[in-house]
Amino acid sequence: MNVAAENYAAYRTGPHQFALGRFVIPVARLEELEPSLPKDPEYPWPVSALLSGNLETDLAAIAAFNHRQHGTAQIDSVEMRVQSPGQIESSAKLLPEDFLTYFEIPIAQDPSPLIAAIAECGRRAKIRTGGVAAEAFPQTGEIVRFLDLAARANVAFKATAGLHHPLYSYRPLTYSADAPQAWMFGFLNLFLAASWIRLGMDPKAIAPLLEEQDPAALRLSSGDIAWRVFRLTGAQVEDVRIRFALSFGSCSFEEPIADLEKLGFLQDSIW
Repeated sequence: MNVAAENYAAYRTGPHQFALGRFVIPVARLEELEPSLPKDPEYPWPVSALLSGNLETDLAAIAAFNHRQHGTAQIDSVEMRVQSPGQIESSAKLLPEDFLTYFEIPIAQDPSPLIAAIAECGRRAKIRTGGVAAEAFPQTGEIVRFLDLAARANVAFKATAGLHHPLYSYRPLTYSADAPQAWMFGFLNLFLAASWIRLGMDPKAIAPLLEEQDPAALRLSSGDIAWRVFRLTGAQVEDVRIRFALSFGSCSFEEPIADLEKLGFLQDSIW
């Protein structure tokens, strides 16, 4: 925890701070984080808490943390795994409306009822796009279906797990020398797919984009981006990032940035 906090503090003042989101932590480990928080930061750390499912206990712990750490860190976002529309509805009634709430839903089966329930209560979705085993990765078609349904329901989302790299690639699933390997989705693939599907592209055309491996198939200039014959303006990308494809979680902040730099996608001249 101490190392994670030190790294986060450094990233907040580093050259790529624009890409950094909230510090994500299970509610059960909040007290473990507190000794590592800066005593006098420029502005409070934004924190997203992973809920255990015992909402009354979790919310009490969050309120106590926010009170103790006022001016140092603030939990303004919560994330919770759910399995049914009823669980979403009952949980939404207990969760404060001023919390950014993400309901993590399974997408192997048709998630239409879950997305409809999230839309009904005005919250956000979260999907898992990988893990430390090959079977943890969803099928391409499952992600396409989720993106299409979420876009139609106007449900914003975040993604987590397996998105260390910009483009679809065959990689080790952990940092162990003997780690198993699998095809991993790229965060750039995912955000671009979300952008075009939000703008009305036929979902059947999205699968090849999610599996695009060739960086030469992407062209960036003056804030615009193109994939093969399709083009997005900077304004369109910005709108999607604000209203639909909000963020992705990664256990490494440096690895995604390093990959983007290698591809030349962070050059000032492009933007």
